[in-house]
Amino acid sequence: MKDLKSLAFRILYPTAAIYTLLSFLFTAIFFSSENEYSSPGITPKGMGVILLFSFLAAVSNLIFGAKNVHPAFRTLIHLGLLTADFTLCFLVLGGYFLKSGKTGLMVVLIFALLYAFVAVPVYFIVMAVRKNRRKTEAYDSIFQSGGGK
Repeated sequence: MKDLKSLAFRILYPTAAIYTLLSFLFTAIFFSSENEYSSPGITPKGMGVILLFSFLAAVSNLIFGAKNVHPAFRTLIHLGLLTADFTLCFLVLGGYFLKSGKTGLMVVLIFALLYAFVAVPVYFIVMAVRKNRRKTEAYDSIFQSGGGK
């Protein structure tokens, strides 16, 4: 039961955070752009799509908890899952692929490039922090064991 509750929190909190961030982002973009719609704001269908994307993104974040998978491979799996999530939610459910398939593929590629621009520096920062942490732990353990006497 505790594991189920922990899993629920590891999914629900990120879902809520991603949903809130994207809702504000899309609302800001909507209000700052010229549009032909008569009613301002995001439609209920749009809010549902954002919620579905947020949930699937939170589920895809669980791959980072897999300690037996190399971090680079986890990042690639996360890229694939998030790109599929983006494609399903915003392009397929949003009807974008039905209007223009070539442009939809370009949007997917741009999304993957944006992911890479964020993920690559984050990956190297995480690896540097882990390496530094291991060095610190090794240094501390030398002195805690009596100095090698």
